[in-house]
Amino acid sequence: MRRKPLIPPEYVRAVRRAVGQLLERTGITTSPVQVNRLAVCQDVIAIRESNLGTTDAHLTPTDRGFVIEVNAFATPQRKRFSIAHEIAHTFFNPVARTYRRSGLAVSVSHKRPELLIEESLCDIAAAEMLMPEDMFREAATREQPSIAAVQGLASLFDTSLEATALRYAVLSPEPLQVTAWKRSYSRLLPKWNRGRDVLTVSPFQFRHVDSFVQWHITKAYLTNELISAHDVENSCYPPQRIWIEAQGFRQGSGRYVLSLMQSAFSSDTHMTKGGA
Repeated sequence: MRRKPLIPPEYVRAVRRAVGQLLERTGITTSPVQVNRLAVCQDVIAIRESNLGTTDAHLTPTDRGFVIEVNAFATPQRKRFSIAHEIAHTFFNPVARTYRRSGLAVSVSHKRPELLIEESLCDIAAAEMLMPEDMFREAATREQPSIAAVQGLASLFDTSLEATALRYAVLSPEPLQVTAWKRSYSRLLPKWNRGRDVLTVSPFQFRHVDSFVQWHITKAYLTNELISAHDVENSCYPPQRIWIEAQGFRQGSGRYVLSLMQSAFSSDTHMTKGGA
């Protein structure tokens, strides 16, 4: 498995500034963000749907500007994210300096490790474009943490549930641990884990659960029910009362479980000692 490169913080700050300036230039202040307006502002002259196989999208510079091709068979939300990702590449493309109206230069050298960093930065920038921090924080404060709240945000920003959950884990007004679980043979393992850690998450045997949290993750994987409960989790030290909400999404090989967890003993969560 390819390791994700460590991204210098100054690179992250630079792309976030670039996105902020782009949103300011377009005057976008409401969601869902119109990616076509962002594209025009970065001199993207055309966005076309094509059969790209396993490729999500790619950016091509021309004499008149940039052309983005996006996979015609992707979901609408995936297309939006892919277009935003390719727009972010204009911050780095040397040709883009001819077209960029903001005068901002985000410099990343084009050695192979740096190319991997650029891809990661473009993912960060895409999330910033589609779910601007101020807008997302304001919307996230309207409801208590729940999977329904994440689904509502995904609908509001027209983004995929996973991308929204990742953003929610970082920007939630309350400390929260968000994990996506997937099955690998006889185990369920964390696909990703973000936010304020409530407890260490690790792979476990699908049919041999030994903790309160694992039991609910497994139940969510096997059914389409929303699982919501709180109880003492003895697998961590010291044992603590955990609130967990989990639900399974998709079917077949793409099925995964999204879980939200908080410590019930934390004074700054919506849980209180002894239960909800």
